Amino acid sequence: MNNASTRIFRTITFLIWIAVVVAFWTYSRQTGLSPFDIVHELIEFAQNSVWGPILYVLFYIVQPIVFFPSTFLTIAAGYVYGPVLGTVLAIIGSNASSVLAWLVGRFFGETLVSDRFKQSMLNRFSDRLRTNSFQSVLLMRLIYLPYDVVSYFSGFMRLALPAFALGTFLGGLPGTISFALFGSSIEGDFLAETPTLNPWALGGAFLLFVTSVTLSRFIRRTGGQQPVIEMSTVSPHVSSD
Repeated sequence: MNNASTRIFRTITFLIWIAVVVAFWTYSRQTGLSPFDIVHELIEFAQNSVWGPILYVLFYIVQPIVFFPSTFLTIAAGYVYGPVLGTVLAIIGSNASSVLAWLVGRFFGETLVSDRFKQSMLNRFSDRLRTNSFQSVLLMRLIYLPYDVVSYFSGFMRLALPAFALGTFLGGLPGTISFALFGSSIEGDFLAETPTLNPWALGGAFLLFVTSVTLSRFIRRTGGQQPVIEMSTVSPHVSSD
């Protein structure tokens, strides 16, 4: 394909993607299914089917496409499968979904974004990214920046996939484990207004959260690097974990 044909193809693909997102959330709204309700349906299926773990991982992988909050899925994994298996499934799903989001960001960023805007972004962030892409991703994960935003941004900025994947895996571990532990601490109905929480699992989740933030500060002080996306420019971490 020449440049014009490539741009047209990617523009059409982008429009199809937007249509899928709109259709998904329109259907959810018309049927009264909130993200919590969708997760609850997934939980019920997972609890009553041997295919539950596979369906869970597959849904987690594709959730960036429809901007579904991945944090809910991580919590659900701990609730359904416990702190060990739930954490393993959440790690598999979150890392695979991050690679998919990176690929999407790379695919659309090359032709759908104006050269002027792309150059301004490169000028603003290129020094940090080129100095240490791995550390940049690691820090963004450790401070709980929106999961899918980081993945899309990294693909758009053409970060090397190995550095991105390793930074995501290591930096995302504390957050993934803490949310899975939080899910495993929930006793009784997942959607209960006042669920019963296991204090030990809840305490472990909080400890990991504090450890993650503390570790990010230590790395920044010793490495002299700030995260590429400042916390003031994005919403809190509820994406997509």
